[in-house]
Amino acid sequence: MSHSEVCNTAVVRPVAATDSVRTEPGSRVCDYELQEKIGVGGYGEVWRAVGPGGFLKAVKILYGVATGPQAETELKSLKLMRDLRHPFLLNVERIELVDDRLIVVTELADHSLEQRFQEVVRGGGRGIPRDELLGYLRDAADALDFMSEHHGLQHLDIKPENLLIQGRHTKVGDFGLTKSVGTTRLSLVSGFTPLYAPPELFDGRASRNSDQYSLAIVFQTMLTGVPPFNGRTAAQLTSQHLRSAPDLSPLAPGDRAVVARAMSKNPQTRFDGCRQFIDELSRRRQAGNTPHHQRSVAVDRGGSGLTQMVIPGKSGQTDESPIRPAIPLSPLTGPQTAAFRPTLFIAVGGLGARIVRELSRGLTEQFGDGNLPAAAFLCVDTEKSALTELRSSVPDAPVRIETIAIPLRTAVDYRKQSAQHLSWLSRRWLFNIPKSGNVEGMRPLGRLAFIDHQARLRDTVTSLVAGISAETAVAETAARTGLPFRTGGIDICLIGATSGGCGSGCLMDMGFMAKRILHRNGLPNSTVTAMLLHATSVGRQHSDAQDANSVSFLKELSYFSLPGTGLSSDERTLPTGSSPGPFDSTFFIHLGDDLTNADFDDQIASVCRYLRSWSFAPERAELESWRTAERAEQGHQSELTLRTFGLAALDGSVCQLAGSESESLALALVHLWLEQDSAAGSGHNDGAARKALAHDVEFAQEVQSLLESVALTGQQIQEFIPLLLRGE
Repeated sequence: MSHSEVCNTAVVRPVAATDSVRTEPGSRVCDYELQEKIGVGGYGEVWRAVGPGGFLKAVKILYGVATGPQAETELKSLKLMRDLRHPFLLNVERIELVDDRLIVVTELADHSLEQRFQEVVRGGGRGIPRDELLGYLRDAADALDFMSEHHGLQHLDIKPENLLIQGRHTKVGDFGLTKSVGTTRLSLVSGFTPLYAPPELFDGRASRNSDQYSLAIVFQTMLTGVPPFNGRTAAQLTSQHLRSAPDLSPLAPGDRAVVARAMSKNPQTRFDGCRQFIDELSRRRQAGNTPHHQRSVAVDRGGSGLTQMVIPGKSGQTDESPIRPAIPLSPLTGPQTAAFRPTLFIAVGGLGARIVRELSRGLTEQFGDGNLPAAAFLCVDTEKSALTELRSSVPDAPVRIETIAIPLRTAVDYRKQSAQHLSWLSRRWLFNIPKSGNVEGMRPLGRLAFIDHQARLRDTVTSLVAGISAETAVAETAARTGLPFRTGGIDICLIGATSGGCGSGCLMDMGFMAKRILHRNGLPNSTVTAMLLHATSVGRQHSDAQDANSVSFLKELSYFSLPGTGLSSDERTLPTGSSPGPFDSTFFIHLGDDLTNADFDDQIASVCRYLRSWSFAPERAELESWRTAERAEQGHQSELTLRTFGLAALDGSVCQLAGSESESLALALVHLWLEQDSAAGSGHNDGAARKALAHDVEFAQEVQSLLESVALTGQQIQEFIPLLLRGE
């Protein structure tokens, strides 16, 4: 079966009205003899035909008359494509009007991507092999980027049936819905395929990244056989495209984040082009497409002295990527110990309060209702209702929870005292304060709220630090948890969303304040850690502002983390000898885009599991050991380094299997070494001995390759094997 559609067009030439259009095998249309129907769509049907000279062509016969909506839409789109030439755009040979029906003749492809998929499924496969599929989609991406970048056009009907295979390459066909992307609202007629349509198409506003969204759905569907949306009707699919997160679980973990970005409901947060999307998928494949521990997220600044920010839409490009190659963690040897210290969690904004609620519930499950006086929560927000809800939802928490509302004052109040703020804040913000007293997602107003209430915040944090660091509090917490809590220093963990107005506006100043308070309380060995969260919620009306808040926060954080930077005001000055920047350690976690409340709950639960491991669980010892080794390896760094993390559940049987195999490996090594020593000392050099020795050498080479793959050094092997043989 062959399938072909339309690409570039020539001028339409009317044919005499006496010609009739009959669509049946053997009939002739425009000197082409129809042989077999190879495609049927909402606009017409496609036939394989034999033309003059015996050449096979594809003939598309549109439904209705030439003045009807189907033919008019097709003709308008073909005119847009008239002058385009690209090796991966299907070529058109002629366009005719026969009996007032539009006829389009194109070159004939071997088959479509959909037909290749069906061929694989009939052979027992799940979908098109990944490398083969990426090869096809790379050709299509080149053609689509050519249309978009050089001519401002979007195809708007990318689906497997319209990606046509010739030999080993793909050509994009059927340009019946192609539109020029502009600022005006598009007059889109029905005809696009709901399963593959981007959400903005349902609003009649195509973007320069609309085809990328469709290409991402093609990738998942052709690879796994399972589309990201399971709607059965056009109405169901429309709702899912507009409001629901795609189901990417059929994909490998390394592909999910890439496809999720390409399918973002906000076109501005997708990749900068289709080819960049495909290249990122290919890069993940080269990296093994498996989860890795990421030591840190930093930017190669090329010695510029400033952290380079990732331009939105450019992070998939190799020279712009902030992610360093993953480095396997070295195995830990011997028992690990950790110094558990008093911990103060300061949560800023609504998302921070939700994390405190979930973390408090987890600690209740872990330790019961008993009091843990060496830990405390402080929740800060401009919305009083959110703090009231928090207090009522965890009335019997084992950890003390303090809340401080920091609402904005009225515009009249700020006008009277405008001189206090105009040195850093534009006058227009002071004259446009929301009547609600909330920052309503506006980052500058978040910092204004902090400055208004900084005296009260400073007093409360100072009191909490003194309370949790008291010797009696530490001793009682150690006895209740069974963990070795110690005095002499504390941990302060700041939690908040950089994408929100309150978190983005307050977190940095809270970090500077915390460092000054620790210095004044004589706690020099303490640390200030920031857990920075980024997410966008469902609905495009706020996502651009949320992205802008995070980018602005990170740029500002980059500047204030350089040595010697600071403000003359008290808010952002640090004691002599303090490390630069507001935070000693910084985590940046991208929770996802277009998140529903249920999505937020899932991501919050993951963050809370990590925070419990970091502060109140035995695995803190392993985390500290890895970080200590990492800091020693990296040495002093003047650049801003962001960490991230990921959590995954492992089957316990896997660990048991690994343990048994490790023991077998160690015993085999000992046996090999003993046998080689015996053979060397006996002096026998007969053929059997040489054959056995050769076998042992081959085995030793395999063992050495295995040891290298798991990153074990010779010293670590010497430490592991005696422990293993002693049963430890």
